[in-house]
Amino acid sequence: MRVTECPHCFLEVVASADGMCPNCQKDVNSVDAANLQRTTVLITPLSSFPAMCHLCNAPTKNVHSIVEWTAAMVHEDDQFSVFRWVLAAATFVFLPFYWIVMGKVSGVRRAHSKIVLRVPTCRACDHADIQVVESIAERSEFRIAVHKDFAQQCRLDAGGVVVS
Repeated sequence: MRVTECPHCFLEVVASADGMCPNCQKDVNSVDAANLQRTTVLITPLSSFPAMCHLCNAPTKNVHSIVEWTAAMVHEDDQFSVFRWVLAAATFVFLPFYWIVMGKVSGVRRAHSKIVLRVPTCRACDHADIQVVESIAERSEFRIAVHKDFAQQCRLDAGGVVVS
């Protein structure tokens, strides 16, 4: 079993015995012409890009934006966390449904954040969505599918973009 990048969904996968990707259910050994020219790059909302379309490599100043919502567990270290535990213990004796009525006590909550990604896209490719292959919410990083020449130019510019 070896890990390989699927040429269809661009994820690193362990293909089944018959060569099928467990994510997109396509054959990792068959590649269409469009995907031969694609790879992935790791970007952040602050990444800078060359003035070329990320899909077809045409020169452009046009920018395509998408919004990604992320969720992460946030540990709140506030000054009242000990007080909350004492209150919870004391209240639990008198009111067994404390957690239902008063909510959480642990200081851990799910935080949602809105991240806007702006990637150069020419007018001809503007109808196509930015293909987010992987999101790493804790670091606000996203792996997106791009044209290989765009990725090469990003590598040369090294403008905050890490090429996979």
